[in-house]
Amino acid sequence: MIVRQFLTRLALAITAALALLGLAALGYLLPSHQTPVLVLVALAAIWAIGLTDPALIALATISLIFVPARLGAAGVDLTVSDLALVVGLIPLLVSAPRPFSAPMRTMLWLSVGYQVAIAFTVILHPTRSGIVEWFHEWALVSGALLIGWTIGRADRARAGAVVLSVTGLALALLVIAQGLRQLIAGNLAPVYLSWPVEFHKNFAGSLLCAVALVGYAHPHWSGLSRRFGLFVFWVCTTGIAFTQSRQALIGLAVGVTILVLRADHTVLRRRSQLIFLAVIPVLAAVSVLVRDQLRSGNEFNSANQRLDWFADSFDVWQTDYLFGAGLRWWYEGIFEVEFQPPNAELEVLTSAGLVGLVGFVVMCLGGVRVLAAVPPTVGSLGLAVIVARLVQGQLDIFWVAGQSSLPYAIAGICLGVAAREAEQTRRERELVA
Repeated sequence: MIVRQFLTRLALAITAALALLGLAALGYLLPSHQTPVLVLVALAAIWAIGLTDPALIALATISLIFVPARLGAAGVDLTVSDLALVVGLIPLLVSAPRPFSAPMRTMLWLSVGYQVAIAFTVILHPTRSGIVEWFHEWALVSGALLIGWTIGRADRARAGAVVLSVTGLALALLVIAQGLRQLIAGNLAPVYLSWPVEFHKNFAGSLLCAVALVGYAHPHWSGLSRRFGLFVFWVCTTGIAFTQSRQALIGLAVGVTILVLRADHTVLRRRSQLIFLAVIPVLAAVSVLVRDQLRSGNEFNSANQRLDWFADSFDVWQTDYLFGAGLRWWYEGIFEVEFQPPNAELEVLTSAGLVGLVGFVVMCLGGVRVLAAVPPTVGSLGLAVIVARLVQGQLDIFWVAGQSSLPYAIAGICLGVAAREAEQTRRERELVA
């Protein structure tokens, strides 16, 4: 006890001394380096808030994950989504609620296993973009899980559901508004949102898919009413239709199927027929569109272009079967073709070889198994958004800011809620006993 008190007081004294030195240094640098000082002050404020109220930082991070605007920082191309994820994550490494539940620990260890698997290619190909990507992929999975866990475990899940719903509705309404303007002008092309920032159709579609699943499920912990949840679902689905993002539509269909099959009979199954009547024509339309593109003579349409990229991906992989050509090899100019493989497994296979692919498959399938074991009333939403994202990853780039981090953040919220409810149940049993 005496030793612990001494160490606590020593830590406080060191912290106070460092704070005083930091303030003195900032005061000295302020006249000549105003912008860096203001950035440091802002980061210090975020750190302080993150230590005192980590869930507040996690909620702010969730909303900023939706922003794809790109920033240049120290020669590294970052999106607002990535920057928010990293800045919000740093204080949570210290202040996130602990101990982690067994499912949460398993998810984090699966992510660590994948990072170890792709570390070999980083060592063999130590490029700056590859090293940055190694940390980036860890943040997209483990970082997003930790942010979601903090929200769920700290009893802020309802606030998290509201933030997700409102942000998703805002994005969907902007997409719909631009889509209607295009229709009035006779333009039937997919909507690439241009205001307030530019959104690729697949980026917007994937985010709207995750929010639509939140609205459709509206689990008890979300505080969303059935009526509002369905409103969110249909508005976001309409937004996806305007983007014409095929992978988002397919992912949504798969996610809804999981929610229906795992739901209790009084909550979701009674409206499953209506949903499936809407889903089946959509899947049929997507299938016909892809078939027509493959049969057309246009070798540059999205379907035929993907087939060419798939073939080129195997050529790149053959340069190193075990460890791949390096993370983000398409930025290095080492091959005649420069493209990011539009398939999760091929992206990992070309980048990190068979070793990385094994780690990726174990992480994905292991995560699905963990979420499937969580009680359905809590875990079904997390399972649905992760599986939907994995399905989307078969048709497009997987490691993308926002598109991959948002589903893992939602899964983290589910795990946090499950741990909180399990603890409450245990306490109630102890009181009864």
